[in-house]
Amino acid sequence: MFRKVIEDADVPDKIKGNILGEMWTQANAAHYRSLGYTVLYEVGLKTAKDTARADLVLLKGNELIIVECKSGRATYERGQKIIYPLLENDGFRSVMITGDEALAAKYADPKTKLGFIPRRESEIVK
Repeated sequence: MFRKVIEDADVPDKIKGNILGEMWTQANAAHYRSLGYTVLYEVGLKTAKDTARADLVLLKGNELIIVECKSGRATYERGQKIIYPLLENDGFRSVMITGDEALAAKYADPKTKLGFIPRRESEIVK
């Protein structure tokens, strides 16, 4: 219902995509908060050459999980196309967190259990 209202609105497609993407991210954040996670938004990631921003980072105990939320037909942006396949294939040590020293230290700690979850609306909402 909500998607149809936005898709039928008389606004540019980019704005529609931004609205739907933000709603999908917020829905995922609420879900993970209900599971007891602390949720951080828009966390910087980098490799030696590329940068990206993860929609969410989840924290609970010694867990740190990077979550990328994609709605509709959204695709990975340039840096995400490099960084997310590394995370999907356990290449966590090739990627660093930026902008928050405490979070970066937790990410680098070998005791921290790291994870990556790509949350695609099209795979979950039918």
